[in-house]
Amino acid sequence: MREQLFARVDQAMIAANEALANVLAPESYADAARFYRNAENNLQRGRSLEDIRADLVAAVRNFDAVVKASELARVTFPDAIAARARCRRGAVRIRAMKFK
Repeated sequence: MREQLFARVDQAMIAANEALANVLAPESYADAARFYRNAENNLQRGRSLEDIRADLVAAVRNFDAVVKASELARVTFPDAIAARARCRRGAVRIRAMKFK
């Protein structure tokens, strides 16, 4: 049952994660994740399908919105995003060197 109920929201969350929405639109991403967790909790507790679906619809709406916001951020702040990526690659190399 979970797979059927959560299929669309799982796709929306994957798209948001691929768009780095948690970094580029963190507050909105947190709102979407909160709706997602509420739906999961309601499902585990055996709450009504209506309540679960309402949270899932809200989560999808919010994940879709953060993908769009992330796309706008990529256009607006390309240099900052590229610098962040370079820093992350450098941090990974530094961590790897520490373990050699």
